[in-house]
Amino acid sequence: MVAEILAGAALVKASITGIKSAIGAAKDIGAITKDIDNLFDATKQLKRDEKQAKATGASATQIVIDQELAKEAIKECQALVIGRFGFNVWQDIIKLQKEQALEAKQKAAAERRAREVKKQEMEQAATVGASVLIGILVVGMVAVVLWAMP
Repeated sequence: MVAEILAGAALVKASITGIKSAIGAAKDIGAITKDIDNLFDATKQLKRDEKQAKATGASATQIVIDQELAKEAIKECQALVIGRFGFNVWQDIIKLQKEQALEAKQKAAAERRAREVKKQEMEQAATVGASVLIGILVVGMVAVVLWAMP
């Protein structure tokens, strides 16, 4: 848990450092996309860590501090990107981040529904199989009783 928190915080620091060093020399946004993506991924990781800390009852102090540092890093990144490439580029980045998050949620929901459908189908198949087996046993018992009768 602590290692994951530190990993998220370290990724925030490494990402903003990479963005700062590359922003001046970047000819296009593609030169710093990996660092920007890492910054957003680290923020998501810190959100997951917060949920996990709540579930386990662990101290959330470090997570809250790291989340605030991540917010500051995103604001700093925003200022750097807007200053170098313009406001519309930042808006496009935010829009794409939201779209990707929505797609990931939809994909996870679809996978969860598919697993539930498969589970229900397996349960139904087991029920039908057991019913057929019981039917065969009943017919067999009736046949044995009829055969045994004189």
